[in-house]
Amino acid sequence: MRDRTRFLLGQIGLSPRELEGVDLEPIHQITDRPAGFGVVGTPGVGKTFLLVRRIGQIVEGLVADHHLPAQAKLPFGFARWRNWPDMAEDLKSWVAQDWTADVADLVEELSSCRDLYLDDLGQERIAKADDYSLGLLRLILDNRYRSNLPVFWTSNLAPVELNRVYGARTASRIFSAWPPVALKGPDLRLPRRAVS
Repeated sequence: MRDRTRFLLGQIGLSPRELEGVDLEPIHQITDRPAGFGVVGTPGVGKTFLLVRRIGQIVEGLVADHHLPAQAKLPFGFARWRNWPDMAEDLKSWVAQDWTADVADLVEELSSCRDLYLDDLGQERIAKADDYSLGLLRLILDNRYRSNLPVFWTSNLAPVELNRVYGARTASRIFSAWPPVALKGPDLRLPRRAVS
């Protein structure tokens, strides 16, 4: 991966740990769906890695095709990557500090960017049915649903569990517009034991 690609992916929102996966060989092969899709499965099976590789290859292609790759820029509103549990906590903190303009700007950005990547849906802390971050997630997803914009998402939860967390209406929109693909396999983050 080029340095410029790494920089641009960081601007989209990928963390240094997530960036480590861009150059690795793929673990799972699935048919890409540019209209958006989800990836569900047990922890450590490679869900986030699959989406990191997807966005990484797209950005690397844009950089490689630029007449000055070291100065390549992404189109305005190209894509955003967010770890949703972290983002949910940030949003609650911003509201507590009365940063409502920042919240509104972020909701607009995530609602209108070309491609939205949401990692770890269903893992955020939801205090009650009218939880603030849950309301914002619903607003973002509803805006994207109505505008036919793609969402690429991951979750450790099965669809029935996501239905319980987010409610039938939101879950139905997620599953119909951006249907999940189930990944199976061992937890790849756990070290392998040597066989004697």
